[in-house]
Amino acid sequence: LQVGRTGAITPVAVMTPTLVAGSTVSRATLHNEDEINRKDVRIGDTVIIQKAGDIIPEVVEVITDLRTGKEKKFNFPENCPVCHSNIYRQEGEAAYYCSNKRCYAQEKEWIAHFVSKKGFNIDGLGDKVVGQLLDSGLIQDPADIFTLCNADLAGLELFKEKRSENLLSSIEKSKGVNLDHFLFALGIRFLGEQSSYDFSKYLTQNFKSNYFQILIDFTEHLGLEQIINIDGIGDKMAESIYSWFSDPENTRLLKKLQDVGIVLKTDHLKSTGNLNGNSFVITGTLNQMTRDQAKDLIKKNGGKVMSSVSPKTDFLLAGEKAGSKLKKANELGIPVLNEEEFVAML
Repeated sequence: LQVGRTGAITPVAVMTPTLVAGSTVSRATLHNEDEINRKDVRIGDTVIIQKAGDIIPEVVEVITDLRTGKEKKFNFPENCPVCHSNIYRQEGEAAYYCSNKRCYAQEKEWIAHFVSKKGFNIDGLGDKVVGQLLDSGLIQDPADIFTLCNADLAGLELFKEKRSENLLSSIEKSKGVNLDHFLFALGIRFLGEQSSYDFSKYLTQNFKSNYFQILIDFTEHLGLEQIINIDGIGDKMAESIYSWFSDPENTRLLKKLQDVGIVLKTDHLKSTGNLNGNSFVITGTLNQMTRDQAKDLIKKNGGKVMSSVSPKTDFLLAGEKAGSKLKKANELGIPVLNEEEFVAML
């Protein structure tokens, strides 16, 4: 069982390493308890697996004919596998959650999310280093990262002088962060990469400056109804955003981040409007740019980036080795662009 940054507990199948679509797979998501029961997956089973969207391994079905009678049904425990606090399942939701907000696994995943490429993008702060910093008591929340010094890192395993200098340099460089990356880094439930951008655009269009203070005094400036009406943000996401900024503990974190010198940048949110709000999905390998660069170009030119193809998708940008997304776009009659056509649109 894996405990995520929101406390969601995800069951994972551990299997004999098997080659699937070009890489060796030994773990696959089982999603939740309902999926385990629906597919009747048991400990000791032989299963068929595939890569969902050509990327994420998942269990498709059980080969029941190969059962020996020694297979065991899996029952969800009553306690978190990491901190042993009670776990719960909300009505209408499939996932179980750990009830302890200070659960070590949640904190570790949250901080790893905070410093990830789509958040603060701090080089050298992988899961192992985050774990070391937490275990040693050097950090307790993301803001503590920005107070680290050479003396703190000197006593840590794997940290030689040059590596310490590189990490501290990367931390200092990350203090100037795009507003949408900052919002994404906070790890607010349901608030993804595109919705963080949509929310940031709304803030810059409706407030002229001092965005840190607006976020700190959030409930004085924005009500739940206003957030619900923001383009790209639905009811559940709005409730989650409002709840997060209403929590005094999160307000304290925002103040702490402001005090350690975090600067929110918004110049990139001024779009030229060439793409007129059209939504794009990106698939395959691009040659002229990375996927992240393509996403930034789409946003900067007034478009939106979606993660999956649907009838609401306006264009699919397809690179080499495009997979199931290209197939679905063709089935739905969605225009497919190569890189040259995409660049021409800009």
